[in-house]
Amino acid sequence: MKRLISTTFLICAMLSMVSPACKKDEGQAKLPSAGTDRSADVPLLVVSPETIRIAIKATGTTQPIRAANLGPQATARIEELMVDEGDVVEKGQTLVRLDVQGARLQAAQAQAAAAAVKAQAQLAEADYQRLAPLAASGTISAQRGPQLKAQRDALASSAKAAEAAAAQARRGITNTTVRAPFAGTISSVFVEVGEIATMVPPKVLVRLVDISELEVRIQVNERDLGRIAKGDEVSVTFPSSGNRVTGTVTYISPEIQAHSRAAEVVTRITNVDRHLRAGLFAEIEIAPTTSRQAIVVPVESLGGTGESRFVYVVKGGVAHRISVQVLSLDAGRVEILSGLKDGERIVQSGLHKVTEGITVNATTPHTEVQPAPSRDDAEVTQP
Repeated sequence: MKRLISTTFLICAMLSMVSPACKKDEGQAKLPSAGTDRSADVPLLVVSPETIRIAIKATGTTQPIRAANLGPQATARIEELMVDEGDVVEKGQTLVRLDVQGARLQAAQAQAAAAAVKAQAQLAEADYQRLAPLAASGTISAQRGPQLKAQRDALASSAKAAEAAAAQARRGITNTTVRAPFAGTISSVFVEVGEIATMVPPKVLVRLVDISELEVRIQVNERDLGRIAKGDEVSVTFPSSGNRVTGTVTYISPEIQAHSRAAEVVTRITNVDRHLRAGLFAEIEIAPTTSRQAIVVPVESLGGTGESRFVYVVKGGVAHRISVQVLSLDAGRVEILSGLKDGERIVQSGLHKVTEGITVNATTPHTEVQPAPSRDDAEVTQP
């Protein structure tokens, strides 16, 4: 222990020749404190609103403008399939024929029953016309007149019902033919000849789609809804093929979904030659007709990550760290949604040199933010 104390005293004595840290009246050694006169030489930027026209980007899937799963209007055996998958059909074209013999027999039976009831109604009418005057004059019982009238009216009603049933049976003959309700393409055929097409439970025979135009439904955030309108031009890119086509906005939902704060927007693409298919993944870019004023700064003016972003505002030559909300425009610029005011000066770049409260010396004249040269319009990627 004595040797350790002696060694320590010797080291301290040697250090006392170059540093006062071991002096008895100094106590423990002290670290040098940061100087209060530190400063940083960085470029500054005066922010001001500029006119921007931000394109709205989103993704979706192409859908046919019309689609129908077609089933039978009568329960019968499938007699003939008139189309194959992929066939292009016109409105009213016959697609499937069912067995018509059963429907014809039912129609004949119903017609015969209607004729019999009609004959009875005519006979009752003749009896009433002949005997009613006799009942009124007292030649026959007075009660006979109301009875004849009731019988006549009942048979007349039965004749009408029988005729309606016969008409329905005749219609059943036409119901054995399944026709295209609109022009389109046969997407799928689900049955074969000889199968029984049933109404209960309903059985789908074929699927018909109209892809002469395609729709892409996307979600647009509420902050951007005011900048688009029906008729705005839309650019659609298909990553699977690299094809790029144009379309228009055809519908903007009047409702905003509470969970996403977005509304559905429908865009439509002309596809007369049917070279595009339904179900394709599509990247949508809407070029709004309106512009707006916004404060835009370069990305290098921002510090932080994610939702925690900040800038250094310079007031009286001193830097102050201010939290901001931002919206990405392109690779080099962001829009300041909140936190900055028109005319404020910020550190444009070199944020690694700056800390809260440091004195700042401007190294370059104040300049305006220049748009990125690679694009005419900035882009917003929807969440």
